[in-house]
Amino acid sequence: MSGQRVLVTGADGLVGTHLSLVLEESGHEVVRWVFAKDIPGHSRVDVRDRETVIDALQDIDAVVHLAAITVESEMARDHSLGFDVNIGGTANVLEAMRRRDVQRIVYLSSQVVYGNRPGIDEDDLSSIEPLSPYAESKYLAEELVRGYGRAYGIDITVLRSSHIYGPGQRSGALVPLFLHRVLEGSEVRYGNDVTRDLIYVVDVARAISAILPGAPSGLYNVGTGIETRISDLIDTLAKVSGKQVSRVHDRSLIRDNALERWRELAKIDRITDEVGWKPQTSLEDGLRRLLKHINDDA
Repeated sequence: MSGQRVLVTGADGLVGTHLSLVLEESGHEVVRWVFAKDIPGHSRVDVRDRETVIDALQDIDAVVHLAAITVESEMARDHSLGFDVNIGGTANVLEAMRRRDVQRIVYLSSQVVYGNRPGIDEDDLSSIEPLSPYAESKYLAEELVRGYGRAYGIDITVLRSSHIYGPGQRSGALVPLFLHRVLEGSEVRYGNDVTRDLIYVVDVARAISAILPGAPSGLYNVGTGIETRISDLIDTLAKVSGKQVSRVHDRSLIRDNALERWRELAKIDRITDEVGWKPQTSLEDGLRRLLKHINDDA
């Protein structure tokens, strides 16, 4: 069903920017909320301010809630800000939906809620193992979304995404960080050789778009179903950029083992079977598109 008026919170973020375009291409009218920037065509709404959120959330058919502190290091510097945005902000959006009688929300959560238990079925609550305040905030926000759904009949969908990358991502994020290292030198150092399920941002946007117009409510993992080690990511980045680099496993870069997520793998059978979505972009193709974006901006 096209033609909905969809609110996207966090519309200036990596996912929000691409999702807004995908939704418009699908025939939706997109209302864009941003946190602290003056951007033409966007409304500046601080999700921590309940009354402002309630006043601003009007004439909306559905909400895609993306606004969050998503950088673990930023969360570590200021836990209160992270919880205020990730949990308090989610509560405010849900309360505004209740008061304005908006009956549909898609909330973007994360595979971080599984900790070091990759490839988990969505309903296996025994496998929830947040290892950081950020991971805990995402899971608690999920619970708020589910609670409002049960109590007030709001149609809710939670998506637990694996590691997202793509054009427009901050330079310090995993993939652009290593891409810049590959482009800048002949030697690339790395610490923990963890795995991540790397999904291209447009594929995530398409998953949300597929879910939005009335797919079954519930909980879905979103990813590629493929694990990529950091060492293999470096090799692939070198291949797509045409650079000759050597990898150096630098023990001085190894992080605290107790807090590390060593593996990430999204089990995506449910969203494929029930919604018909699956990722379309291979890692090499996604990295080439990211590299082209960086070169075009240079």
